[in-house]
Amino acid sequence: MELTNKQNTINVVIKNNKKEDKKLAIESVKTVFRKYRIKKYGANVIIDSNIPIGKGLKSSSAAANAITLATIKALRKRTTEKNILKLSVESARRANVTITGALDDASASYLGGFVLTDNKKDIILKHKKIYNKDIRVIIHVPEKKIYTKNVDKLLLNPFKETMQMAFNIAKNGDYYTAMTLNGIVHCNAFSMSKEALLISLKNEAFASSLSGTGPAVASICDKKVVKKIKRDLKSLGGKIIETKINNKKGRIING
Repeated sequence: MELTNKQNTINVVIKNNKKEDKKLAIESVKTVFRKYRIKKYGANVIIDSNIPIGKGLKSSSAAANAITLATIKALRKRTTEKNILKLSVESARRANVTITGALDDASASYLGGFVLTDNKKDIILKHKKIYNKDIRVIIHVPEKKIYTKNVDKLLLNPFKETMQMAFNIAKNGDYYTAMTLNGIVHCNAFSMSKEALLISLKNEAFASSLSGTGPAVASICDKKVVKKIKRDLKSLGGKIIETKINNKKGRIING
């Protein structure tokens, strides 16, 4: 990300996904400019991410966090973690890429570990780092894409009580049960397949859930059962990603 002298002109290049909507990236820069009353600059933004877009894996929140952080750095402004998340959430809402309110996704991708938020009040209720070296995350990524802006959030209305139950379970510290219950609810609400979720649970995953609005499914498990889960998920086609839980906060790597 670099500032330019072309006032109010924001150019965005999304590597490997040049046809994707650039609205969120533009709003992220504009939101920071508004915050600091910047009027004399424009910006060039290049996004190079390995997070699949349109799969429910929070590529939007990660991008908003990164662009917000990079813009503030380019302006040589000092800020706080809370302010970065506030600006990132505002950008996501302006770009209409969130159903839940964005703080949950933004704080999880920025802070790492387990995060529980109250999106109505825009506050982080819990943040816990996970240091178990034996834990792995397996993500099944189907071929199709689903964009949050195209999802009807009214489909969740019949499941409000069950979602509140999942929230309360997480609040009491049982993150795995809450994650799985939340996944089942959202699969049912959005008429998404639960097959990847059930395969993972049958193979002793601690938890499994639809990620965001899908179609990707994320499962948390012990490294001992990774091979079994990946083997059985192959029958569903698509891509399988194996990774670890990240506990590191968002940061500027270069510059």
